[in-house]
Amino acid sequence: MFHCGDYVAYGSAGVCKIIAIGKIDFADNPKKVYYTLGSPYIKSDTKIYVPVDACNSMRLTITAEEALSCLNKLPEIEVKVTRNVKTNLLEMHYHEMLATHELTAYLKLFKELYLKEKICEKTGKKQGQADLRYQDKVEKLLSEEFAIALHITPDEAKEKLYKAIDLTYAECVGV
Repeated sequence: MFHCGDYVAYGSAGVCKIIAIGKIDFADNPKKVYYTLGSPYIKSDTKIYVPVDACNSMRLTITAEEALSCLNKLPEIEVKVTRNVKTNLLEMHYHEMLATHELTAYLKLFKELYLKEKICEKTGKKQGQADLRYQDKVEKLLSEEFAIALHITPDEAKEKLYKAIDLTYAECVGV
């Protein structure tokens, strides 16, 4: 069980803070207990309500130590760049990686899409729409989580993620 004040990674919503735990007036089942989540990065009163007994796509965000370890290990993560595949299969592959809600899968997808972007740049081709869409999604999820862990802004976290990959991307793609 999570606690008020915990930061969690919640599905495609990204990083959220648990701001309350309890019953809500407008629920179908007034006896059901919910986590009330708010985004630390969106300046609005938008809240997400997640049943306590159905939060399988929610996990605590990583610690600073875990974030630094991931950044150090990112260049070593092996990925296979998916190319020349039908768009629907490609999207299914990307969607499945995000649907795991696991940091390792997010890092692999992030690196795969980054390497694919570099290959496109080198060959003078444009990235596909699916690649760009999923690159934005995974970039947001990772930069928010690393920002919370390292007490920096998401933009600073994004920069750290790209620097961690960029150090060795040439070796990975044989450039």
